[in-house]
Amino acid sequence: MSKPFKVDIAELKAQPCKPNNFIIGVMLKDIMASSALRNHGKLRLCFISSFPPNRGYLAEYAYQLINGLARNENIEKIVILADKIQSPEGTEKVVYPEKVKCVRCWARNKPASLPRILSNLRKFSPDIVHFNCGLMSWGKSRIVNFLGSLMPLTVKLLGYPVLVTLHNMGEAVNSDKLGIYRLNRLNSFGLWLATKLLSKVNVVVPLKRYAQILKQKYHAENVQYIPHGTLGAIVNHVTTGGKTVLTFGHFSEHKNLPLLIQAVKEIRENDGSLKLVVAGDSHPNRPGYLENIKKTYGHEPFIVFTGYVNDEKLKDLFETSTVVVLPYLFSVGSSGVFHLACSFGKPVIISDLPDYRDMLEAEGGAAILVPADDKQTLIESIKKVVGDMQLQKRLGEQNLKMAENLSFEHIGQRYVDLYRRIIAC
Repeated sequence: MSKPFKVDIAELKAQPCKPNNFIIGVMLKDIMASSALRNHGKLRLCFISSFPPNRGYLAEYAYQLINGLARNENIEKIVILADKIQSPEGTEKVVYPEKVKCVRCWARNKPASLPRILSNLRKFSPDIVHFNCGLMSWGKSRIVNFLGSLMPLTVKLLGYPVLVTLHNMGEAVNSDKLGIYRLNRLNSFGLWLATKLLSKVNVVVPLKRYAQILKQKYHAENVQYIPHGTLGAIVNHVTTGGKTVLTFGHFSEHKNLPLLIQAVKEIRENDGSLKLVVAGDSHPNRPGYLENIKKTYGHEPFIVFTGYVNDEKLKDLFETSTVVVLPYLFSVGSSGVFHLACSFGKPVIISDLPDYRDMLEAEGGAAILVPADDKQTLIESIKKVVGDMQLQKRLGEQNLKMAENLSFEHIGQRYVDLYRRIIAC
């Protein structure tokens, strides 16, 4: 398995971006000629995304995919046009591979991000531009996110081959409950229009049902399904036993942490050895959420709040857990935590939601599905997995096999193959 690269914050100095230097009248034939000269050889990729040391907003996914792409012999150079650093103090230091360069040239919630990104594209002249985004990647306001949805088509109109990895869709996200906005007629039309604009470029989705929505509702023609990806098989064999429930991620209301705490507390009435580990921090869109949970439940002796977990500590965290539980009220795309658990060969209990059924069926992973917000079924499922080491082994081995087949090295190669097909069109 390839070792994850690191980023040194001290070296991540944002290169100055000068929107006033942006020339909208770029020479399209020069761009296409430059790309055509190189498309028979190694590729120069521009990757636009949030990126570590920032957290959330698909930054962690971007980190792992870039790691896989950077090790691909068909990639000559990767320039990441990333958001400016806003992470808390104490975030791990990062160092980029030789072929990867990061330019911190845009910021969330800033409409000026569009000209800044376009200005930096002009300087780099890539073979292909890859956007990594979701419903709220560009900021909290509807206007900023709508402008973000314009960027891929704008870049395409300027003559660059473009690919978007679209991680979630308005049709699959409960916007009211997530607290993004009320789904009235105006917002529904805005979502439809934003998705329609995105569907005009080449799109990759991590769930097959998203591809069906784009094709049937938006009449999109250039849609591909590529699975989320994993860290590969990090462990050689599955470990079983113990009585530790692990939940992990960036927490907000939809991850339903109070229900899991109540479920574990009720199980402990008959089995006082069971404990719960809550690993992670508040989601950037919900600052202070986990801190409020700790104020309410922090006195409980069976709960351990670890805070944010660096990559170096992941192996110990997962290997000492018995089962990973994700009792979400609704989904916002494929589950990165599920794929992380698979890399460590862990059994998973997850809410029975359309996105997760799609994910399991398409990728070959294994999980115990429970109805969302059903505490009694969740209790019975936890008791079943914790008390059955053969079940732990069977689920864990299937997940470990899936993780090996869908490592980010393999996913990176699928993207490289797609890059070449797009450039050739």
